[in-house]
Amino acid sequence: MDARTSQQLQLIDEQDSYIQSRADTMQNIESTIVELGSIFQQLAHMVKEQEETIQRYLVTPPRPPVSVCPSSQSL
Repeated sequence: MDARTSQQLQLIDEQDSYIQSRADTMQNIESTIVELGSIFQQLAHMVKEQEETIQRYLVTPPRPPVSVCPSSQSL
């Protein structure tokens, strides 16, 4: 094998390593994006629950607690 062929093979190996590194990085980015999507879905669900609670209180304000022990009123 001559020097030129050796250099070409070395260049191909370097390119393969670079391409594999880029592919791994893209997979990590994709995984992070999917994880962020899940977090934002959970956040949206929590916000929706809070909205429903707030709407319920706006329509029907909470009543003051009723005394469990009626005898305390007679004292």
